[in-house]
Parts: sequence; structure tokens; C-alpha cells
Amino acid sequence: MKSYKELKKPDIVMISLKLPRYLLSEIDRLSFGLALSRNKFILETLDAYTRSIIENQTRMQLVAEAKVVYNSSKEALEEFDAMEDLTEDES
Repeated sequence: MKSYKELKKPDIVMISLKLPRYLLSEIDRLSFGLALSRNKFILETLDAYTRSIIENQTRMQLVAEAKVVYNSSKEALEEFDAMEDLTEDES
């Protein structure tokens, strides 16, 4: 699967959106307040939101992988402790 950066290309594709009137009004209000065109505001908002989702997914994946490493390390430590106990008992 390509990364988000690899998918982000300079070519532009036109799409059509059907938005609720209240949402379009908010977009217009916010974009005007930021001195951005409606299009630029929508693009920057979608880009920021997409990055946020990707970062969140990456963070969740790292946490899941860290748990796997932790559990396997914990099991290995328990096995070493058990072997150490056996050698101490034999002494």
C-alpha cells in the first residue's frame, strides 16, 4: 500500500460535493475569516484531517506492536527467571 505522501500528487482532480447548507455557510464564514478561498480552506482542512487520521492509525499500530514486544519480553524474562530458580535449587 502506498503511503499518504506517495498518494499526494501535484495533479488536481475535480469532484462534486453535496453539502448541507449550514456546513457550506460555516465553511464560507471560516474561510473568509482566515482570508482563504473556499476551495483552499476545504483542501487544507481535508489534508489536515487525513494526516490526523493517519497519525492516529500509526500511533495505534505502534502501541499494538509495543504490547506484543512487551508480552514476548515478559515471557522470555519469566523463562529466564524459571531457569535461574532451577540452577539455584540444584546448587
